[in-house]
Amino acid sequence: MDAMNNAYLGANATAIALALASGVLYAQEPAYVTDVSFNHTTSQVDVELSLTIPKEVIENNQITLFLNGSFDVASVEGETLSSHSSGASAQIPPWNEHVLEFKSGYDTHRVNFTYSGEINVEDGHGNEVSGERIHLTIDSAWHPIFANLATPMQGTVSIQLDDSWRVYAPGSTSREESRVVLESASPQLDVAFFATQNDNVLEENGFSVIYDDANTQLASELSSVGATCLASLNEKFGQNKPLDSASLVLLQRQGPSFARANFLSINSNNVQRPPFGYQLVCHELAHNWTAIGNVMSHDYWIPESFAELIGAREIQSQFGDDAYQSLKQSWQERADGTEFVWREDVQQRASHRVNYGLGPLKLLQLEDRVGAQTFDQFIANYMTSDITETTDLLDLLTSLTNSETAAWFEDQLATGDLNE
Repeated sequence: MDAMNNAYLGANATAIALALASGVLYAQEPAYVTDVSFNHTTSQVDVELSLTIPKEVIENNQITLFLNGSFDVASVEGETLSSHSSGASAQIPPWNEHVLEFKSGYDTHRVNFTYSGEINVEDGHGNEVSGERIHLTIDSAWHPIFANLATPMQGTVSIQLDDSWRVYAPGSTSREESRVVLESASPQLDVAFFATQNDNVLEENGFSVIYDDANTQLASELSSVGATCLASLNEKFGQNKPLDSASLVLLQRQGPSFARANFLSINSNNVQRPPFGYQLVCHELAHNWTAIGNVMSHDYWIPESFAELIGAREIQSQFGDDAYQSLKQSWQERADGTEFVWREDVQQRASHRVNYGLGPLKLLQLEDRVGAQTFDQFIANYMTSDITETTDLLDLLTSLTNSETAAWFEDQLATGDLNE
């Protein structure tokens, strides 16, 4: 191992030892060991990381990673790395693409990165680095992401923060002297987390809401809604994959809401109108059981539309049919003019009007066709499977009903008509 690699591993010995001891460095998914520190005045991040890449995710001896385009990449090193090049991404212009080419004949490759740069806290995506809190999402591209947006990673992140900070993230957190160590519990496409010096936390039956001062009342409401949804969804789908607890970060911020395993981050501007905001919490919790494939694919309607419908059903159970009908009406308004959900010969990514409008309405059409009991079984089987493609979903429907029903549903997905 060369001098650079020895120096890098020495700087990250604690984090790497923790990762190896905890079994995070899996053989089949890329695994990261990341060390990060922040300048809370300038919003700068300084990162050193080691990325272990199995041959299963490499095509033609190459991979492409996304990284924030404004970052200064000081080094990219690896014993099996043949070349590294980078340039602006045509797909996502604020990001750079880093193309790594490897030597042949190896089962795994380890690449070490060192880079730094300032997080754009004014880009409208809700990212923040300040003396009070840190909120980093996929939109910041602070951590490498596979450019196909379909390859998940696992690993550990060691963050230099003193004990006045509390940190929330997918998986688990622990403290090692002046650092907080995040350990992922399941593969994710990105590395997101929230750190705060604020003590605002509400906890109810395993569901915690971490909130800013602008959301005191809303946090109380969502704590109850979230705890009820968590218990209900676990009862329905958690036999083999329980979600024992979850943390919801509720901030008055910009940018989208999202979920990563047991970690939810919600823009409070999106939850001010019941029942829509309440349903969003249940929707995001449902994603613990919806397998996520390629988020840019034509099949991405599946996890979003199922989570949308399941979230609405949970709100119906808590708040009654009027609340449910309000949600259904919003789907109809969103779906108006949408031509189809899915067609086998189309490659474009499903739009939000499909995912949160026409998609759940098509699922309701299917319920009318097959009946409540069969439809409930269809939902349960999907939510406890790893289905990410529509063809596999149609196969599941065939197994529960017959090929005629599956063919009918495929035809329904290919049209925007809601009248059978």
